[in-house]
Amino acid sequence: KNIFRLEAFSDVWMEGEALNKGVLIRFVVQELPRIDNIEIIGADKVYENELTELIGLQEGDIITPAGIAKARQAILSKYFEEGLFMAYVRIKQTNYNQKENTVDVSVLIDEGEDILVTKINIFGTNSLNAEDIVDRMELKEEGFIDDGTFKESSFEKDKRVIIDYYKEKGYLDVELLESRW
Repeated sequence: KNIFRLEAFSDVWMEGEALNKGVLIRFVVQELPRIDNIEIIGADKVYENELTELIGLQEGDIITPAGIAKARQAILSKYFEEGLFMAYVRIKQTNYNQKENTVDVSVLIDEGEDILVTKINIFGTNSLNAEDIVDRMELKEEGFIDDGTFKESSFEKDKRVIIDYYKEKGYLDVELLESRW
């Protein structure tokens, strides 16, 4: 179990051989392959070098199911942050070289469609002008000048901007009760 927990082997088994003075126990392992080459396909809206840093996989590393899952989740999180909620990521192992025990890794990305902000509504503001609040926000409605792409990071930043604006105007107990998108 301890050998298998090292996550460097695809299979571990034990063989035993009776000797005059006891038993010889031999652990036999089959190593997981190492990464020979990494290729990212389909990344247009996020820079490939950003994704390379995020995935945590490098040439020469042992490829594990946990590493693949972590890389996939890191890429999906980045696309979510960029407002690309429909992104799909598949990581394939190809070109297995049995002699060298290496594989190529292909990261296949379908970025999906942007989610657009078509309307921003500010409810519950009686003392301050809703247009002044919208003007301070990073997210903008789709229109002639702005593309209106929704980004989670901008949404989170805008919530803080709204609270800070209210505090500047003397509303020290301000809080956002609910955010729906």
